[in-house]
Amino acid sequence: MLFRALHEPSAEKMNISNDDQGYAVQAVLVSFAMQSMLIIIIYGVIFDWDKSGPYNVNMPKDCIVYLCRILSIFLMHLQIEPFYNLGLDMMKFSKNHPSEFRSFGTAFLVGLFQYLSTCGVELCGVYYLCTINTVIDIVAKQVAIFFLIRVADFYGKALGKTSKLASKKDANEMKVDSYREIAD
Repeated sequence: MLFRALHEPSAEKMNISNDDQGYAVQAVLVSFAMQSMLIIIIYGVIFDWDKSGPYNVNMPKDCIVYLCRILSIFLMHLQIEPFYNLGLDMMKFSKNHPSEFRSFGTAFLVGLFQYLSTCGVELCGVYYLCTINTVIDIVAKQVAIFFLIRVADFYGKALGKTSKLASKKDANEMKVDSYREIAD
C-alpha cells in the first residue's frame, strides 16, 4: 500500500495526503520490524542462543523423510517466490521511474524490505526443515514458516478499519504504461 501511496499518479487518484503517506511509512516499518524480529528469534533458536546445542542438518535414515524435506522446501519456495518478484519489481519500477514518486528512496526501500524479509524467511525455512526428521513435523513447520512472510498482510488487514489508506484501497490500481523512462 505504501508503494502506491508514494506513486504520484496513484496517490492523486486515491487522494492520499502527506499524513496518509506518513501512516503508510509507519505501517511498513512496524511490519518489517515484526518480521525481522520473528526471523531473528527463529535463527536464535536454530543457532543455539540458549546453549542447549544447535540444530544439526543431517541425512535422514528414511527415504520418505528425505523426499518430504525436498518436496516441502520446493513447495515453500513456490509459495514464497511471488514475494521475491514483488520486491524486485518494486525496486526496479522505482529505479526506472524516479520522477513518478514522492520519495524514490522510500519506494525503493519498500521493495528492498520485501525482498530481504523474503530471503530471510526462505533461508531460515530451508535450514530449519533440514534439521527435522519426522514427516509430520516437516509438513507442519513448513506451513508455519510460510506464514512469517505474511506478517505484513496480517498487520495491514488488522489495521483495515482504522487505516485511511485501507478505505481507499478500492481506488484504481496502479497502471504501468511503460517499464522504463527514456533519459534525455
